[in-house]
Amino acid sequence: MDIILSEHEIKLAIYVGKRRRAYDREHQVTEQEMASDSRNAEADDILGAAGELAFAKHFNLFAPLECEGKMGFADVVMHDEKTVDVKTTNYSSAHLIAQFWKINLKHPDYYALMTGYINWEKPPYSSKFVYRGMIPTDVFLTDAFKKPGVEGKLCFKAHQSELTIFEYPTPKKDTLS
Repeated sequence: MDIILSEHEIKLAIYVGKRRRAYDREHQVTEQEMASDSRNAEADDILGAAGELAFAKHFNLFAPLECEGKMGFADVVMHDEKTVDVKTTNYSSAHLIAQFWKINLKHPDYYALMTGYINWEKPPYSSKFVYRGMIPTDVFLTDAFKKPGVEGKLCFKAHQSELTIFEYPTPKKDTLS
């Protein structure tokens, strides 16, 4: 199922991505991109923010808007309070990849993969994302998924066929008696 962001959601993704980028530069945060052709870090940050918004939209969650320091280990909190680190790429056949050093950090409950694109440089804005699935962190950050990634750097890497399409139920709306 395609997830299309509205013009307002795209503008929000642009704002969040640019603010995160500016914050990282101000605080001298090192580039952490895994893609071998990552030529435009600002575009990558906007794509990441848009993927998080698309994931939140798909699951009817509050949009992740943290721009300064983020939550660190997770991008989204599910209705059952499970945390998710959302990875986004514009390659439809991409693998889910997490950097090897993440093993030493506090972990989310799940890693998720979104693929898609966002046309953000000038109106008319457009986007299309696909939720590819999730994997529990206690399964993903193990020797079974340790593989060489870009330029032979060790990472955790899962093929889309190894992800599970978790579909969380939408919470019931409160009704006044």
